[in-house]
Amino acid sequence: HAHAGTWGPSPVTFSYQWSQNGSPISGATASSYAVTEADAASSLPVAVTGSKDGYHSATTVSAATAIVTGGTLTTATPTISGDGHVGGTLTVDPGAWGPAPSLTFQWFHGSTAIAGATGASYLVDASDANSNLRVAVTGTQTGYTTATVKSAAIHIPR
Repeated sequence: HAHAGTWGPSPVTFSYQWSQNGSPISGATASSYAVTEADAASSLPVAVTGSKDGYHSATTVSAATAIVTGGTLTTATPTISGDGHVGGTLTVDPGAWGPAPSLTFQWFHGSTAIAGATGASYLVDASDANSNLRVAVTGTQTGYTTATVKSAAIHIPR
C-alpha cells in the first residue's frame, strides 16, 4: 500500500504507477497493489503523481520494496535409473522444474546422506550392498522458496 504523504496546497489529486524492477506494471495504478508470483525476485517501487489545477504536476518515486520472495517452484519427483548393483552407475532424472531453478543433488544410503555424493550420477560401491539408495533434488531460484523432493528408494542387492 502506498501512502502519498502530505502535499499542498490542498486539495491535490493523486495517481499511482507501480513498477517491477523499473518497468511499469500494466494496470497497477491504484494506491495498493496485490503482489503476484510474477513479481518473485523483483523489487516494487511506486511512483506517485500529485496534480492540482493551475499547478505543474509533480511525481515522486518511493524506495523499492525488498526483493519479493516466496514464489513457489514447480517441482517434480526425481527418478533413478541405471545399474543398481555394486559397481554400477545410477543416474537421476530430476524431472521438469520451473522457472529454471539451480538444482543440486544429495544421494542417501538409507536415511543417511552419503558424503561427497552430490552429482547427478552415483557409483554404487560395496557399502551400498543390501541397502536402499535414493536421491534428494533441491531447487533454488532467487525470489522463490527453496524446494527439495526425494526419489523413491531403490534396493541394492548383495
